[in-house]
Amino acid sequence: MAKVTVSFVTEEDDKQISIESDQERNKDYTDKTKTKFRYGDTAYFRVYSHEPDTIQAISTDGDISDLGLFSDIITGEITTFISESSAATGKPIKNIYGYEWLGNSLGSITMIDPYSVRSSEAPSVADDNIAMASISYQTSYRLFGLTLSKKDIDEYPVIVYVRSLDV
Repeated sequence: MAKVTVSFVTEEDDKQISIESDQERNKDYTDKTKTKFRYGDTAYFRVYSHEPDTIQAISTDGDISDLGLFSDIITGEITTFISESSAATGKPIKNIYGYEWLGNSLGSITMIDPYSVRSSEAPSVADDNIAMASISYQTSYRLFGLTLSKKDIDEYPVIVYVRSLDV
């Protein structure tokens, strides 16, 4: 049985694109998330970007299906405010649904741009006023599926190239 290694790459200036397996759709018959796939199976992956409608994925082998745009709610992401009133998020933000300060409070939290949030009060290490918050927000992603056909090669790599199209 052949071993296929799939690698994801992006353009150098697309550092804010993140790619991950779609754990909801990559389930086996026991409802566990698959990490290995048979030929003919489709492996689903999400591409997060602040403009997911501009994303394109191409591969060195197999068929890539563009399954459209989806949204997701991220809950309980931890952000820290130590030396600045801004903090980065793990995925691009469409809307903030809520936040909870875990200890010290720095007021309200608002979105600065698709990749960062700001507290209304500035933290101060000198005044022992630093904080951590759990935030919930809506994000968007483009869903793709990769299906590989059977090969007579023991091992081979497949590269999926993801890029943002100029609009």
